Amino acid sequence: MSDLPVVVMDPKIKSIRDLKSSDKIVVPSLDSTQVLILRKALQNAGLDPHSLDTTLMTLGHPDSVPVLINRQVTAHISAPPYYQEEVKRGAHIILHTADVFPNGLSGALVVAHSGFAQQYPQFVAAFFQDYLDAVEFVKAHPDAAAKLYVDSTGGHADLAMTTEILRSSAAKLFAIAPKAVLESASLMKRFGGLEKVPASMAEIAVPVASQALASGD
Repeated sequence: MSDLPVVVMDPKIKSIRDLKSSDKIVVPSLDSTQVLILRKALQNAGLDPHSLDTTLMTLGHPDSVPVLINRQVTAHISAPPYYQEEVKRGAHIILHTADVFPNGLSGALVVAHSGFAQQYPQFVAAFFQDYLDAVEFVKAHPDAAAKLYVDSTGGHADLAMTTEILRSSAAKLFAIAPKAVLESASLMKRFGGLEKVPASMAEIAVPVASQALASGD
């Protein structure tokens, strides 16, 4: 459950209400979790959830860091480890994910087409078990997990920062039970991004994962 905060450079901007339709806000995609967080934050503030749609521009997180630091954009709805780097370089956070989803929000989920899952149940079961093992490994060995991640980037990621993030937040970043999936689906339908909302997690979870995901929402 990553924190996907709204990060800004301008010290005069202190809350979501200070963002204007003339600003530029970078997000990874127009249908991303970041956009959902922004719209729900606006709705919670009593504002039109689509009032900042015209400010949105898409850019990958690595490229968003320098354009925010150089004040080419007003805000970046970020993700770890990028927001930590932005804060270290003078930016500040005006909204955390927990401000909008106090019980947590899963930033990413592993999905499979139902037809594929039905055709290859053994593969799905093995993959799910490997995922469970990986989550436990990261929680138990954050330093080793950080090095594995940095090595996978060819050394481009910062080892010290990655290690710090995993030491302090591994238990929150990596979890089994999804959070706010049904609430997110309901919001997506309300905001025009989804036609049907599942009745329960059981409706969308593959059988091998149903018991482990029973505590999700």
